[in-house]
Amino acid sequence: MGIKLNLHQYTPDANEQSALTRFLGNESWKPLPRHNAQEFFRGVLEIYKQQLNQLGFRFVGNEVLIRSDKRNLPLYLLLYASQHPRGEDFWKKAKKGVLEPEFDFSGPPA
Repeated sequence: MGIKLNLHQYTPDANEQSALTRFLGNESWKPLPRHNAQEFFRGVLEIYKQQLNQLGFRFVGNEVLIRSDKRNLPLYLLLYASQHPRGEDFWKKAKKGVLEPEFDFSGPPA
């Protein structure tokens, strides 16, 4: 979705056609602070995870940052969510043997 890249588009006066409003289905992102792109992204991610939880997705695994091979630039964030209790087992098995560029979005920015 390019949230950090398109931060300039996500202003409180953006209309209902904003890509972020359409993605989340509401304007709950509008009160998030915009002084730091990483913090804004974390806020949007938390809103998204809460929405998943409200839909019955009880397991949401650690996010995995996927980077480009040559320049090691962040490409996208992979998030796994499951409504089934065995979802966590599946996620752990799927990640085995993969380089783990995981990071925790719950803490303060680095």
